[in-house]
Amino acid sequence: MSSNTVKVITVTPAELSELVTAAVRKALAEQAEPRGRRTSRGNAELEPYINAVEAGKVLGLASDTIREKAARCEIPCVMIGKTRRYRKSELIKWAESQRVKTRDEEEAEVNAWLIAHPSRLTSAGRAQGMKAETTETAVNAKKTTRKTARS
Repeated sequence: MSSNTVKVITVTPAELSELVTAAVRKALAEQAEPRGRRTSRGNAELEPYINAVEAGKVLGLASDTIREKAARCEIPCVMIGKTRRYRKSELIKWAESQRVKTRDEEEAEVNAWLIAHPSRLTSAGRAQGMKAETTETAVNAKKTTRKTARS
């Protein structure tokens, strides 16, 4: 059979009704099957919420600490009724954002900022070859700029 061949099938109105009904039932059954939760952003799957005890295990903290931090809005959570719930991925992302930089990382960041903003560098800093240790006012200026940029 070539691809240009058309096959015609003759059906009665009752048979047509049965075919349409069967097709609609099949489509509705497929839609009813759980495929994961949908978000407003599309088909992305959402992970389930966890309670404070499980959140504490994720972060290595006591459940009371988790509840206190959530009450102070220090960690991401959702209120469902009167209960706070958490998502593991959001807790891990939050924990990673709390990482404290090493002195070398902070110094490298300050030096990069000083190179990008030479007008903020003090004359003493220029004489020392733009070292972060000798440019405390430039470091403070960077911190001030960071704060105002976040506002």
